Amino acid sequence: ELAGLRAALVWLAFPPVLITVSTGTTDVVLAGFVVVAVVLWRRPSWCSAVLALGGWFKLAPFALVPLLLAPLRGRRLAGAAGAFALVSGAMIALLLAVGGIHGPGAMIRAVSYQFSRGDPQSVWSVLGLERLQPVGQAAVLALIAGAAVRLRRDPALAGDRVRIAALAAAILIGLELAADYWAFLYVIWVVPLLSLSVLSDAVPQPRSEPVRATSEAVSYTHLTLPTILRV
Repeated sequence: ELAGLRAALVWLAFPPVLITVSTGTTDVVLAGFVVVAVVLWRRPSWCSAVLALGGWFKLAPFALVPLLLAPLRGRRLAGAAGAFALVSGAMIALLLAVGGIHGPGAMIRAVSYQFSRGDPQSVWSVLGLERLQPVGQAAVLALIAGAAVRLRRDPALAGDRVRIAALAAAILIGLELAADYWAFLYVIWVVPLLSLSVLSDAVPQPRSEPVRATSEAVSYTHLTLPTILRV
């Protein structure tokens, strides 16, 4: 509960959240999809459905699907794959109902544009490192593949929400940095995940004995922001 309170305060105090909400973009909704998916990580079918919805809403959550499926076996794997297929089938049906038979083609053209447009705010443009961008993109793919292999070999790691939140944040940060287009609005995708992972009680944090004694003695009704964030 205390870790959740810390994460909520960090989220509400993060300036880009207010800016992003004020612009009316959909990035806050995407952040919500990712948080719900991490919360439901131990329920693969539900988590897979949420990631599928998030991916159809905005592509980035699809990158987390291999991490979810890798440690699963048997009925749990079949249930997660079935939930993903069910949601995707519903989205395709909706696409056909709205856009007709040309709807999928229009969607593919729109998505291909997202992969081709550039942005002067991207790290590659700012630093003049466009030639190295494919290396960064390959590194992100390697991170996803390596994480999936590790989770496949050690399924117990998938039960640790703190580590999964940190891993999901690393992958989303990598996607943002490796993409052709970047905007500061995308930062809020990872803020909830970083808050859950960094501020969780499951992460050992070095503190002196007086600070530890003080923080443990403070009741929930007298929590202050420095105490909550363990500054």
